[in-house]
Amino acid sequence: MSVIKRFIIFSIAVFLFTYIFYEDKLFNFFYQKPNIYILVMILYPPLSVIPQELIFRKFFLFRYEYIFTPKALILLNAAVFGFIHIIFSNYIALLFSFIGGLLFIKTYINSKSLSLVCIEHALYGDLIFTVGLGEFFYHGNI
Repeated sequence: MSVIKRFIIFSIAVFLFTYIFYEDKLFNFFYQKPNIYILVMILYPPLSVIPQELIFRKFFLFRYEYIFTPKALILLNAAVFGFIHIIFSNYIALLFSFIGGLLFIKTYINSKSLSLVCIEHALYGDLIFTVGLGEFFYHGNI
């Protein structure tokens, strides 16, 4: 499945998840702090996505691809990527990061393109902030 098709499907799922479980947060960031929202949309990719992808896809795969089987590598990468989000002290950050980790490592393995996986990661991250779940990813307990 292409990155775009997958993004559309997950966008609908994330929107529905937010609408059902966190309706009060839906698009809050966008409406309540539009200037900061725009800054996040612009700065999140270069300041957060690129460093994470260099470490968790490029370096991780370079370091461990010959040690683990492909399935184990994918699961381990997603688990480690999800686990680093424990600093946000909520299950949403852990769960969404694990799922994102699965998507991103598969994209990287299939394409060998760090640029493509950075674009994909930025799309999902910006989506999370847009629908209103960003507060799960930028500070501790909520």
